[in-house]
Amino acid sequence: MIARAQSWVDAQVPYCQAANHGWDAACGQTCNRTGAAANPAWDPYRSDCSGFVSWAWGLPPPGLVVTGLAKPSVSAAINAVDLQPGDALYASDHSHTFLFAGWATPHSKMHIMAESDCGKVAEAKDYSVSSISGSTVHFSWGTYTAARYNSISFAPPSCDRSDGKFTFSCDGAEPNLHCVNVDEPADPDAWSDNYFCSAKDLGMQWSSSGPIAGMDCTNVYEAADPEAAAWSDDYLCVPPQSPVALSYSSAGPLAGKSCVQWNEPADLGQSWSDNYLCSEPVYTFSAGGFSFGSAGPFDGKSCVNLDEPADPDTWSDNYFCSDADLGMQWSHAGPIDGMDCTNVTESADEQADAWSDNYLCLPKASGYQFSWSSAGPIVGKSCVRWFDHAEKSDTWLDNWLCVEQLAPPTPPGSGGSGPLLGEPVAFGGAASTSSHQNAPVHAGLDTGCALGPRPGQTPWAVLLALSALALRRRRD
Repeated sequence: MIARAQSWVDAQVPYCQAANHGWDAACGQTCNRTGAAANPAWDPYRSDCSGFVSWAWGLPPPGLVVTGLAKPSVSAAINAVDLQPGDALYASDHSHTFLFAGWATPHSKMHIMAESDCGKVAEAKDYSVSSISGSTVHFSWGTYTAARYNSISFAPPSCDRSDGKFTFSCDGAEPNLHCVNVDEPADPDAWSDNYFCSAKDLGMQWSSSGPIAGMDCTNVYEAADPEAAAWSDDYLCVPPQSPVALSYSSAGPLAGKSCVQWNEPADLGQSWSDNYLCSEPVYTFSAGGFSFGSAGPFDGKSCVNLDEPADPDTWSDNYFCSDADLGMQWSHAGPIDGMDCTNVTESADEQADAWSDNYLCLPKASGYQFSWSSAGPIVGKSCVRWFDHAEKSDTWLDNWLCVEQLAPPTPPGSGGSGPLLGEPVAFGGAASTSSHQNAPVHAGLDTGCALGPRPGQTPWAVLLALSALALRRRRD
């Protein structure tokens, strides 16, 4: 209904008390609509105030006059505080009518659409309300009655809007789903019972005070809302390496993505109907030079296939990759002899027995150490999520492979000042810098020279040895 009226207003149809090309005795001219205003659909309608409302309500051309629109067989008076977009207001003397298009300020200023007078075009504007009493609305320039077309029902739309993976609810959290409250405390229009829910536990969090540090956050914002400034710092956040990427639109669903409408019917701003939260699956996860993918190996990386043949949930195309070739190997038949192996298992999976003998292995001198967690990333380590959207079990959502880079062994005689083998260091080798590079080299029996003291020797002992060598050469 409002969309029909909006198209008329957008076309700036000129006021005329006759159909297009007809004679308008009131304005003293022939109706002549051109350009966008020359639409065959509304050409048979009068383009005066009541003809415009008749078109919006879908009544037959040329449209009813105000007296006809106000008949009980066509419309009924309603409490003005319950006005909804598409309702009409009639002048008490039936001299004029216009469409209600929403509240600019609840019960004190309204958006309207109207055809008003000769020489003007259809327009949308705001009217300030002096007072409301039942169905009567008082303006500074006249008194009007709020009315609703009999063939229209404004029963609130369902509060549940879902794409199967996500659900928006405006009447509380949904049972058996993982929900976050999406309230904006500064918006008075009943957002306190609104929730956004997911079928899987994605670790979502909501913030009404800016993005949450350490999370991937999406701004939820409706610029046309009367409380737009309050919504500017509202964010829906997911942890890093989330299996879904979120995006928000206040201009309808986004092409190619799965979208869920966000709309609070009680919001008097009436601007949320085209707001959508959209999602798309993420298939690759990376951190610290390592990556997991569920759609084949990565170009330019060293990868191992992570298949468990006994698990039917398409693990055959899953790969774990490293930027450098570390000599990784995968086994689904126990650890590999002579290598450092880490058990990759999910005890809650339906195929848990099959996964119990799966191992990711490294050469013992690789310089890296793996750790497996089926309870989320390990604090203090660089971790990569392992998740395949084809996996039917939700239990893999909290499975991570974590990596530590080990310090190189300390050279003999360095005094132990460098890190020991097995000590974790920061990625990039920050702890394995040149703490041992200038350590003295010790002469062996076959070196032919001495570049520093032997272990346990003091510098004066070296001087004595050099003096004795010089005396011996003189005698020779």
